[in-house]
Amino acid sequence: MFRWQKRFDNLCHRYSWISGYLPARRIGLGREVRMVRGTFRPPYSCQVYPVDHCNLTCLDCNHASPVLPRRFADPRQILEDFRKLFPVYRCRTITLLGGEPLLHPELPAIIANLRKTKVSRYISLVTNGILLDRISDETLDALNLIEISRYPGGGLTTEGLAAFRKRAGEFQTEVRVYRYERFRMTFASLGTADDALVGRVFRACKIANLWGCHVIHDGYLYKCPQGGYVPRIPGCAATHAAEEDGLRLGSGPEFGAALEGFFSSEEPLKACRYCAGTVGRDREHGFCTPSAWAAEHHRPLEEIIDFQKLQACEEGREEGPAERILEA
Repeated sequence: MFRWQKRFDNLCHRYSWISGYLPARRIGLGREVRMVRGTFRPPYSCQVYPVDHCNLTCLDCNHASPVLPRRFADPRQILEDFRKLFPVYRCRTITLLGGEPLLHPELPAIIANLRKTKVSRYISLVTNGILLDRISDETLDALNLIEISRYPGGGLTTEGLAAFRKRAGEFQTEVRVYRYERFRMTFASLGTADDALVGRVFRACKIANLWGCHVIHDGYLYKCPQGGYVPRIPGCAATHAAEEDGLRLGSGPEFGAALEGFFSSEEPLKACRYCAGTVGRDREHGFCTPSAWAAEHHRPLEEIIDFQKLQACEEGREEGPAERILEA
């Protein structure tokens, strides 16, 4: 990228939060999706997953990466999906997540295709940092932000991080490091038959209703990552197809109307029966084997809900420890 262009994009993104205070029609349960000049605007990002699998097996991975099969997204599919999205949707940033996105051998092509679509001029990548040496100069130059998630025992050294910060600075790519010491439990593969509890969990879920963690995955848009992942978890009792919680990407006025209905709906997702959203029980981070991960999550939803946290959310109170800490 031209240095002046990257500086301009970074500056625009830094102050893009101001747009959230401008007059706009707001839709959805959390009223966080805005309609601006005929386009839908999430609170922050739209996410895309180059891979679903990971090189770490975190006990409470809320993307179920430890037990998902290897999958490498097709860069051409991503280009097609975001081109369909462009006429009716913009976001402050497109975020590449996983799994571990640096495992994808065609990551530069994915980023290049995302830039072609112009859904956002700002592209970030979230990584556990173990494979930082795989990032080519081309990829580093094409990214605006790299967010590194550090876990206790995760293998990323302080010296390696310092060297990478220096290298990224040469390309004017920002590096942020978040330390995660605690996680909230997310999945319960046995689910629940309690419809009232499912509704409460959905209404309290910040992922789907406040943070706007929209996901583009194989031709579908989802309100949250878990909506697309729950039925794919081995051993999960869910019988619905993942696509039932998503909206198939399309074109024309019909797609715009369908998208508004999708964001406006206050119906819980089918996946909510097997997902605690943001009110799962809190515990220390840990690693495990894939088989141990599956066994740990083979339980009813009621066992993993933090009911005190759920009630606090319903009463508009914040409660519980910080789930990530920004490092200097």
